[in-house]
Amino acid sequence: MRKFESYLRIILILSLAYTGAEFVVKDPNYKLALFNPYVIGFLFFILIILVSFEVIIGVLQNISDQLMTEERRLAYEEKKNGCGKSIVGRANSCATSQENKTFPKPILL
Repeated sequence: MRKFESYLRIILILSLAYTGAEFVVKDPNYKLALFNPYVIGFLFFILIILVSFEVIIGVLQNISDQLMTEERRLAYEEKKNGCGKSIVGRANSCATSQENKTFPKPILL
C-alpha cells in the first residue's frame, strides 16, 4: 500500500461514502452528518475495510511478482509499459519486433 494510487483510491472512496451519508442521513439534531457519531463510526469502519483491501491487494501483487518466471515477467512488463523501457534492464523484445514490421504502401491518388 505504499503507492500513491492506493492512498488516492482510499480518499476518493471515503469521500464518496461521506457524500452519500450526507445525503442519506437527515437528523435535526446535527447540521452536518459528520457530527453524527453513527456516521463517524460508519466512515471509520469503511476506512478500515479499504485499508485492509489495499494491504491484501499489495500482498497478492508481491506474491505474484515472486512467483513469476523471467519470461512471464518480461511479457508482463512489455504489456504494462506498452513496449517501453524494461525494468529488468534487458533489451526489450518489443522494440525489435516493431522495427521488423513491414507497413503497407500508401495509396497515392
